[in-house]
Amino acid sequence: MTHPALSEADLYDDPNVGQQIIAGQGPAPPFSGLEYVPQPPPQKIEDTAKPKPTGPKPKSDAYLAAVSAAMDILSYRIILLLSVLVAGGLFGLATWEPDPWRLGAAAAYSVIVVVPLTFFYARR
Repeated sequence: MTHPALSEADLYDDPNVGQQIIAGQGPAPPFSGLEYVPQPPPQKIEDTAKPKPTGPKPKSDAYLAAVSAAMDILSYRIILLLSVLVAGGLFGLATWEPDPWRLGAAAAYSVIVVVPLTFFYARR
């Protein structure tokens, strides 16, 4: 069943459509009345609206060495700070419920970790 506005003959192409186009009798190709006018190639235009890059200037070797030394010191201080905080937590836990094993573990942590870190930090 087809749409009421269409007949069944409208659904099929005419068998001579291809022949009409080849002979020039068919529908006109798009833009048939216009001529091609060659355009000159576009000229390069300098973009003056863009600001010149004003990023950070290259750092000197002395500046990089100073920053590197500061980061070494700070990283060592943070490790020492964390180890002291953990040792304080261990001693707090050991004295909350005194047990010889907990006291021994807190003392061993302090001797094995905190004392050497403090010694090496003091020697820097």
